[in-house]
Amino acid sequence: MRRYFILTRPAPTKKEPDRRKIEVYPVFAFQSSKGVDGQLRAEPGVQIVDYFWSNCQVAIAKEWEFKGEKYPADEYTLKTLWTQGNAVLKHGGRGLIGAKPETQCSDRNSHTRRSRHSTRTALG
Repeated sequence: MRRYFILTRPAPTKKEPDRRKIEVYPVFAFQSSKGVDGQLRAEPGVQIVDYFWSNCQVAIAKEWEFKGEKYPADEYTLKTLWTQGNAVLKHGGRGLIGAKPETQCSDRNSHTRRSRHSTRTALG
């Protein structure tokens, strides 16, 4: 099971000095989530938004749109997140939403290979 921190960090511009950037920070199998949490909190300006596992339930509070389709406020299953902000959600009535993998591989490297064919989501 993959684990991820969602965080924001300062990304100021001249027009928006308070602008923040959303990032996905993976926690690998050999890492302690408490250790990564401490490391991230020690970085100046970093704010941890939440912590997720793949296949966890996520509730989306408002209707949202992706690639011209509207999706209801509902519970979804988070299938995966990538560091560049791409995601795949699964909805009971709508199936996979987001970056759909070309093949269903079970090898560990398939995560990286699929990410090259993905689309951006509402995360950033």
